[in-house]
Order: sequence, then C-alpha cells, then structure tokens
Amino acid sequence: MSSPDGWYRDFFRGSFADMVRRIPWPTAEEAAYLADVLGLKPGAEVLDVPCGDGRLSFALAEKGVSVTGVDLSAELIAAARETAAGKSLPVRFEQGDMRELPGDGRFGAAFCFGNSFAYLGRDGDAAFLAAVRRALKPGGRFALMTGLCAEGVFTNKLEKRWFPLGDAVLLHDTEYDPATAAFTSHYTIVRDGRTESRSAHYTIYTFRELAGQLRGAGFAVAHAHGSLTKDPFKIGSPGLWLVAVAE
Repeated sequence: MSSPDGWYRDFFRGSFADMVRRIPWPTAEEAAYLADVLGLKPGAEVLDVPCGDGRLSFALAEKGVSVTGVDLSAELIAAARETAAGKSLPVRFEQGDMRELPGDGRFGAAFCFGNSFAYLGRDGDAAFLAAVRRALKPGGRFALMTGLCAEGVFTNKLEKRWFPLGDAVLLHDTEYDPATAAFTSHYTIVRDGRTESRSAHYTIYTFRELAGQLRGAGFAVAHAHGSLTKDPFKIGSPGLWLVAVAE
C-alpha cells in the first residue's frame, strides 16, 4: 500500500471540501472542552490548526477568545473568511502549511481537532508539533485530538460504512499496512447519481509514540482523555484527546 506524500494538498477541494463542512461535528461540546482544558479566558490568543471552515474558531470567538485559524485548503479558508465577514468576532484566517505557523511565542493556547493529525508522515508530524511549540508562549497549552490512535483503531473491525450527508452519501473504507503503520481511508461521495473518490493517508501512532513526539517537540503531556467528557484514555477508547503544556 502506498502513502503518497502531499496527498492532502489537493484532497480538501470541491466535493470533498463540501463533505468536511457537512459532517455533523460535535462543535459545541468540543468548544466547551477546549475552553476548559486550555483554560481560556476572554481576550486569550488561540491558534486553531488546521481550522477548516472555522467552525471551532467561531465557537470559541463567541466566548470572547481571539482566534487565528490556519489551513492549507484555499476553499475552506475562503468559506471561513466569508462567514467571518458577516460576524463581528475576533477571528482571522490564514492559508498556509501547518508546519509553518504564525506568531512565534505569541499564543497562549493552540489546538488541532477534527481528526486532522498524522497527515504528514513521521517527520512531517514532528515538524508540525515543533511549529506549534514555537507559536506558543512557555506554559501555553496545546490540545490534540485524533481518532487514529492505535489503542482505539485496532480494537474495532475495519469495514465499509455509509454516512448520509444531506443530499449526498459518503462511503468510507479502510486498509492498514502493519509494515509501515500506514492507514488509508478511501472515500467515495455519491450525489445525483455521480460518484467521486479520493484517498487519505495517515500514520498510526500508539499513545506512547505520540507522547514521545510531543516531548521531543518541547511539551509535557498533562492529560490523556478518551472522550470529550474526560474519561481516561484506555484500550478501546473512540479517540484520544491529549492536553500538553509548552515547556
């Protein structure tokens, strides 16, 4: 199984950018979790990367937090800016690579949600975490969510699943290469009798490996949750919600 470098550069456009915006994310619950674990107070400066169409940036800005969102997708950034134009909220959006982040030492907190980690290969993922650390003040907090931690992925059967998304249907199929820890998600969107397919490629990490990457980037792991309600992370958890502190 191949894991082509740079697949994400063209993935989030057209129907697939629209798909991301249609997914019924638990935005209110995620924003409440982030405000709590990051200790956010009105006026705090927060980095949202990658921000997609800004759904969490807006949810936190409505709490009085100043948010900078960064995403590589021109279409998703355009959608975020269009929404921002109709609101009087402390948000700004920049198009760019998640390994090259603004504001050296400026932000008090940062987060990576939406299952958006592990796109870049091991070296690229490490570069992303290092970029987040550079963007944060010492003592700044970083929250990372991934649904692809090994302890959760391998306790569930890999199988095809269909998801209704309004007037479209999304088929999701997966495969895993144990020799390289490469996990591939194959997506097909069916709408109006037409189909469009793309594949996304990730690296699967154990909790220990991911905690080690965070330490290597200059973070101390503070919490490892298995849900947005802060259940402890364990075998079979549906995802991993990590909270780390910049040293």
